[in-house]
Amino acid sequence: MVLDDGSIGAAMDYERFRPGVASPAAVTSLRGVHLADYLGTSPGASLLDCDLVRTPAAGSDLTRQAVKIALLSALSRSWFRHGGLEEAGFDHIVAPFDEVHPHQPGSAVTEALTRAVGDAATVGIIGFGGLMEHLAEIDGVRRVLVADLHEAPRVERVRETLARFNARFGEPRIQMVGNDLRRLADECEVVQITPSSLCNGTMDEVLRTLRGLRLIVVGPSGALPPPVWRGYGAVLVCTELKDSRFVRAYHNDDHLYEWFVEYDRRLLYWPTSDDGR
Repeated sequence: MVLDDGSIGAAMDYERFRPGVASPAAVTSLRGVHLADYLGTSPGASLLDCDLVRTPAAGSDLTRQAVKIALLSALSRSWFRHGGLEEAGFDHIVAPFDEVHPHQPGSAVTEALTRAVGDAATVGIIGFGGLMEHLAEIDGVRRVLVADLHEAPRVERVRETLARFNARFGEPRIQMVGNDLRRLADECEVVQITPSSLCNGTMDEVLRTLRGLRLIVVGPSGALPPPVWRGYGAVLVCTELKDSRFVRAYHNDDHLYEWFVEYDRRLLYWPTSDDGR
């Protein structure tokens, strides 16, 4: 989603996109419309309550849902401009992809994750991926439970990946638990959630089931006003801010998915106060 002022928002489209098969749906450019009026003058903590976590009606168009999330991401850019996070009570770092995913003791990213995990021995993850491997290597973490609604179509790749990771630990530290959100709620102290749940209509169930737990939000669809995530218990958000390079790449690169997830810079931010609220 590209706005007249150059702000760009991106979100996962579950109806049109299959990794490795096709590029995401076309970038939408809206001209001459004052879209900021959609949120009034201050997009704040009520944004998710009012709109985003409402599950789309059965049979609804998930492409429209993705466009809505991308629009709200673009409208939220003022929160991420110079000084905006600090004014809102957040600390942050910016890091390239290859500093985010490998566990590097002493790095700013590892320190941010370690602080978010705290003394948790069991960490949950919704959606196979994200910072799964990195979280498994945090000191004190003994188990990582992964819930995924779409494990079946890629079961062999999941099995091979887990075998490779767990061989490094010498134990089955990362375990798949099917789509059992309740188990994550019962056994985990911290859970990594994916903001793409906003796009496939499952976010309200996720937040309801995990209420009261510390959350780590990881994914490019999550570049929304930080007070939103803080209000739901997020102690760390790892997302991406797209710029004009993304739009240029869309028109020239048949492998946009790889560019989308690997070659952008990650923004990690967390509440300045310890309680995360």
